[in-house]
Amino acid sequence: DAASAHIAELDIDLGKEVDRRDHWEEKATELASHVGKLHSIEVGEHTSANCPVQNAIDFIPGSLTAIQAETVNKFKDELKKSLSALYWPHVEGVCAVVEEKLKAEKS
Repeated sequence: DAASAHIAELDIDLGKEVDRRDHWEEKATELASHVGKLHSIEVGEHTSANCPVQNAIDFIPGSLTAIQAETVNKFKDELKKSLSALYWPHVEGVCAVVEEKLKAEKS
């Protein structure tokens, strides 16, 4: 009858949706694993107590801040090499302002 056919159709659609969910969960876990390898962190296996995707998401903001701070310091060092010591306090001041703005953006 029509109700049974509709239920069978819904069951097929549900199965397809579960397959899509599993596919993208697998891809997200794969991406998290690559983030972990790239940054030498352990994201772990997917279990009821651990989500590697969330572990990678939690890691990224802090790592970006560290990378930004490292970039500012490299820039500061290169700038100081090319300028007279007379200008170093200005370089330090500008870089301190940039670092504060990066910290504020993170919050």
